[in-house]
Parts: sequence; structure tokens; C-alpha cells
Amino acid sequence: MVEQRKFVTFLSLMFGTSLSFRGHRVRDDRYTTKTTGGQIMDYPSVELISRQTIREYSKPLPPKKELDYPLVRMPQLQSESLSRWSDNYDQWERFILPISGVYRVPTSMSFVENIALNSAMSLEALGSVLVGYVEGEEATYQEGKRTVEFATKMKDPTTPKKVSSRWKTVATDIYRGIKPLGLNWTQIAASEIGLARAVANNYNTLKHPSKGSFPDPLHTRLLSDISSGIVRLNALKLVTDDEGLLTGSQSSQLFRRTLSIFADERLFVADNGEIVSLDPEVPTADEGS
Repeated sequence: MVEQRKFVTFLSLMFGTSLSFRGHRVRDDRYTTKTTGGQIMDYPSVELISRQTIREYSKPLPPKKELDYPLVRMPQLQSESLSRWSDNYDQWERFILPISGVYRVPTSMSFVENIALNSAMSLEALGSVLVGYVEGEEATYQEGKRTVEFATKMKDPTTPKKVSSRWKTVATDIYRGIKPLGLNWTQIAASEIGLARAVANNYNTLKHPSKGSFPDPLHTRLLSDISSGIVRLNALKLVTDDEGLLTGSQSSQLFRRTLSIFADERLFVADNGEIVSLDPEVPTADEGS
């Protein structure tokens, strides 16, 4: 059952929606088809009722449209990919659990702020634990550390992690999730650095009351779509070396709606991480006189 739960979590990330157990069928030596002489002819699958999952049977099915465009379909993956997911699940849990929590409830019942927070938590864990130095990340370091010298030290395996972690920012960890995917963000952002800063700024503002009011809800929605999609792609990247699966039509489909909203709302992510309007401000009567 533990292994099956890991697989359902993986499927939820690939489809980007809540998935539940609908039943279990098992084969076991206790259930066989025999001849009258006692010869075993078959091990048929039989239904197994488990108290751990029976409550999930009554959960509503996800809308069909949410199942149309998974990041990958199972025939596209090798068995080694699922083994890698299973074998490393506990080691990757700081990356997996926050985002999987988002998909434990139907998408229609999720708050965009929760999606934004959990997605950023997963990316923070990815950049802190699972991904090392990424080219260009020094632009996200703390003030005074954004030099080649500190980038060199960050890449040096002898540099104590406790020391190097003081140079990074949340944007560094987010950037480590964005940059290796090699996606084109020029339609909505000045740079991958700017996009990483936008996600990090939104995350920090949501998380810390000292930052003041909550961010603009539309901005949070857009950034939550982006960050959750980036987490899902990185989950796939962790289990396969097939770059075609990461840059194919499904990854383009993943952000199509978000890119469209950016265009419709005339929004753009500046290099400093601020989401700005592309439309000039309309002058007031006093300003126009």
C-alpha cells in the first residue's frame, strides 16, 4: 500500500489534479484457480478492501478536462523512472509533500494562496537539497555576494553548506528550479532571474505578516500557476533523462492559459521581480491640464 500511495502521488503531479484510489485488485497464493485434482491453473486478481483507502472510493471524479493533458503518459516512461521515484521518495519528501498536499483536494476547492505557498516550499526544498549551483544564480545572492568569487565558492564542494546557505536567497532556490528546464519565458518576463524573484517575493509576502498586505490576488494566481507547473516539471525531471518529455508539447500546454492571462491583462515581470503593467498610466484631469 505504501508503494501504491507513492505512485498515486506521482500521477497527481503528472496530471496536476486530485486523484484517489478507486479499488484494489491483488494476486496471492491464497487465491487460486485449481483443478479437481488440486493442480493450480491460475492466480486470478481479486478485489481487496482496505480501511486505508475505502473512504476515497466515494470522492468525486476529477473533471475530464483535467485528465486531458498530463505531463507524461505512462507508456512514455521506462520502469526505471517509477523505480527511481519509489526508491528516492523519502529522500525527496521535502520537495514532494508540499506540492502533493495541494492535489489532495479538488482543484476547485484550493485557495490560490495555498497553491503559491506550497509550490514555493517545494521549490525551496529542491534548490536547497536536490539541485546544486546553476549558471547565473549569483544574481540572486544576498547584497554584496553577487560576484564571480562567491559563485566559484558556491560550486566548490569543499565550501561548507552552512556557510554557502547564508549567501543564497529564496530566489536562488526558485531559480534553480526554473533555469535547468530551459523554457522560454520572454513573453511574460524580462529574465529567469526576474521570474524567480517574483515567485520568491510573492512567497515571502504571503508568509510573513511583517511584509504588510497580501499580494494582488491576480498576481498570486498567476505565480501559483507558474510555480506549481515548475514543480511538476521538476518532479518529472527527477525521474527521467529524456529531455524531449520536458520540452515537448505537453510542457507548452501547461502554461498556455497563464501566458494568455498575462497578455490579456497586459502584465510583465520585470528583472527586479515586480509585476508591472505594460499600459501607460492614464493621466488624471489635473495631470493632463
